[in-house]
Amino acid sequence: MKQISIHSVEHLKHKIIAIETQYDEYYVLAMHTHKRAQLLYGAQGVIHVETPQGSWIIPPERAVWIPPEVAHQLTLFNVKTCSLYILPEYVPRHTIYCEVLSISPLLRQLLLKAPELNEPFSRHDELIFELILSELEICETVDLHLPLPENKAMLEICKKFIENPNIHFSPEQFATQLCTSERHFSRLFKSEVGLSFSKWR
Repeated sequence: MKQISIHSVEHLKHKIIAIETQYDEYYVLAMHTHKRAQLLYGAQGVIHVETPQGSWIIPPERAVWIPPEVAHQLTLFNVKTCSLYILPEYVPRHTIYCEVLSISPLLRQLLLKAPELNEPFSRHDELIFELILSELEICETVDLHLPLPENKAMLEICKKFIENPNIHFSPEQFATQLCTSERHFSRLFKSEVGLSFSKWR
């Protein structure tokens, strides 16, 4: 399928729904969820994925795995995507968090082919879908995750930083915005994010 909203077809009983979409040079899809798991593959362009748990930057030829019911916002920069939407009972990956996946040459060709398949699906088409699920199960992850804090005041400052990164933005400046000491901020940031602020920055 091409240029169609998943919400208009998500109710279908198909194990996998494949949709190809060409987005504008800059396009934002506001925070939303799907009942199905989503594999979002960018054949070209860069994708920024944001969830309550963190932020991911996906370069071309990579994909992001979004589990069912995970709220996410997408910012797309000159992106052509192939999205697979998979019923929860057939998902090949069992994580509650998003993952960036390395896409093999074989899986890339399968993903590009999938949106061209039309009902009624032939046995050959069904085998393509089965092979896609098998390949997804063994995909290697790529560490492109930027964790975010749950503390609301800290999260707001982190989001502003992501919009305008500055290598000179210091822990002291961050602590000042939170009206706390640098020492207390450093302990709190590491407990929230799992990294020191300098590594995160």
